[in-house]
Amino acid sequence: AARVVAVRHAAPRMRRRRFATPPEPKRPAPPGERRRKMTREEVEELAESAKAQQRLFDAENSLFGGNASMPFVAALIAGCVGLHYYNGEEQTKRDEEEELLERLKANRRVPRPPRPGERAALLARKKAQLAGFEAEQ
Repeated sequence: AARVVAVRHAAPRMRRRRFATPPEPKRPAPPGERRRKMTREEVEELAESAKAQQRLFDAENSLFGGNASMPFVAALIAGCVGLHYYNGEEQTKRDEEEELLERLKANRRVPRPPRPGERAALLARKKAQLAGFEAEQ
């Protein structure tokens, strides 16, 4: 006797989930309800922060006059562009200097054979060093 096993398909469940109405979003609590009371220090800190923001806003308005059409803004933009190009040139010079330094270090590391006139002086120096080492021992 063959056994019959009931198999549940996922399709009806997916269909139900797809056409189900989304849950309603949680509404924020009305003001004053379930709100943590702030301490005096927190209120003072918040007030100081607001004052600092207001001072910054007032400084910007007095500097720019409330708009960006003043000659000062054009000078500021020109200065920024000039600094951008100046920094690019300095970086290029720095890269060239680093490449030159690397080449010089590479040339320094490669031993070259002594020239005929240097050979005798080098041998005399080595003999003097050996004599100094033997005298120490």
